[in-house]
Amino acid sequence: MRGLDFGDAASPHNRFLAVAQLWVRGEKGFRRPDVILYVNGLPLVFIELKNSNVKRRAAFDDNLTAYRARSC
Repeated sequence: MRGLDFGDAASPHNRFLAVAQLWVRGEKGFRRPDVILYVNGLPLVFIELKNSNVKRRAAFDDNLTAYRARSC
């Protein structure tokens, strides 16, 4: 596995991959982020998408509550 080529993001040495709905196992159980972005095999970005019918504050609070419950 190569490191990141910071000098040129479009370098052929940088390989990008977006993965949807991948189950990830941690010490407290499983999580399934909506999208994980990898660069050269390194998971760099985790994205949680929310239903557009749910108010942003409620979605944020629900998500934060779920992550805190799993991390304690």
